[in-house]
Amino acid sequence: MFAVPGPITSPYSKGPFKLLKNGAKLVESVEDIIDELRLPKQGDPLKATPFEAKGETKEEEKILALLSDRQRHIDEIVRESGLTIASVAATLTLLEMKGVVKDYGEKEYGIT
Repeated sequence: MFAVPGPITSPYSKGPFKLLKNGAKLVESVEDIIDELRLPKQGDPLKATPFEAKGETKEEEKILALLSDRQRHIDEIVRESGLTIASVAATLTLLEMKGVVKDYGEKEYGIT
């Protein structure tokens, strides 16, 4: 869990400050997220290639298995995986950040 704090005088900062008190990771820059998720930095080689794309969680494995033969719309991934839309969207975002999948437009995802 991440939290981006705001001014202590703003009522909109109460949520992030509560998250930070409960153990959320403080985010001051994009590097904080990249470091925490252990993602490759600019110039680093990608962690996976299309032929060796492996998931680190059961959700990633399910989604990568569905995308192994063709691109699929996010709704199809949700239906066929049995995962919630929130779980699929979050997992696809992480896989995109890792450089393993790509949104080819109109929420159509495929392995890079």
